[in-house]
Amino acid sequence: MSKKTQKEKTNQTVLENGIERFEFYRNGIALLPESKDQTPGVAIMIVEDKLNLSFRFCSCKQYSTKSCEHIIELPQVYRAYIKKFAISNLEENFKKNRWYRIARVMANESHETPATIQLQCNEFGDEKVVNVFDSKGNEILSYLADANRCERFVGRCSLSKKNNKRASRDKVIKKLARLTITNNERAMLDRGLRTRGLAFRESFWYRFAYHAFRESGRNDCRFKTAVDERNGSFVLTCTGAGGDQVFRMDIPRLKVKELLSDFNQDSTGYEGVPTHPVPLKTVFCLSLNKQQELEIVPHIRFEDKTGGQKLYESESLKPNVYGTLIYIEEKGVFGELEHSDRTGWIFKDPEKK
Repeated sequence: MSKKTQKEKTNQTVLENGIERFEFYRNGIALLPESKDQTPGVAIMIVEDKLNLSFRFCSCKQYSTKSCEHIIELPQVYRAYIKKFAISNLEENFKKNRWYRIARVMANESHETPATIQLQCNEFGDEKVVNVFDSKGNEILSYLADANRCERFVGRCSLSKKNNKRASRDKVIKKLARLTITNNERAMLDRGLRTRGLAFRESFWYRFAYHAFRESGRNDCRFKTAVDERNGSFVLTCTGAGGDQVFRMDIPRLKVKELLSDFNQDSTGYEGVPTHPVPLKTVFCLSLNKQQELEIVPHIRFEDKTGGQKLYESESLKPNVYGTLIYIEEKGVFGELEHSDRTGWIFKDPEKK
């Protein structure tokens, strides 16, 4: 066996042993201890650049007197990780990923954090399903995976239990966040405020995106959108390489347009409800009612690519409105409505009492 092959095999072994215990936040990295570790400790380092590491620390008892095995193992796992996935910067790679962009959309005007959400775990055959509920009790996400992945999801996306003496992923991520906070963020916190960026990083959706990126974020996901015609909810699902559903979430109506815009710009691994290229227009139909009064009723005009047109009464499409988008059910497409403040009028004969 050549030295190169031997080195690659060693890197693979290191990665397999440590990848599930490895966490990062910005340029901070950490390694949780193995469950069988007799002297457990969390190793933490700060990455100055691709290969240079600083601020070495471990919480184990051995580290106070000498370098420990955790401090030795962490850079090995980190370097094996970035080499395997050809990553020069963990943070920047994460921010370019679709999961990060989805989280940006979902976190906008959302106040859900790991402290406000509730989790419900259930058995589903050989796997587990984790249902996530917001602070109002509405289900916002479901996650189906094996027991180990679900355990990591819970550890990353929810608060650790107060009586938990083991190293928790939540506490480790918070520790890394404190170590990598920017001067501007610290100055704002001293005034009792948070930057928009820090508020996003503290949100549940940021933690969710981070978990999804770590577990299934490297081109092995298929995304699909659909309108549930039973209740009108807009659903985003993600399936794994084997075709099994992994994530499912209901997208708030006012966020559908922004989400679809991202998928339209980057359609890799995506299929779903298309957006019609011809804008929908509001037109007004005139008729006389039974009292011989002139009624003007707003309709939505759908025009296909060949110039064919069809009118839909605006009132009938109200359940299908998603911000400025309207779902045309019989066409199976979204159309964007040109803006109009008009809602309809009734003109009466001024001489008629």
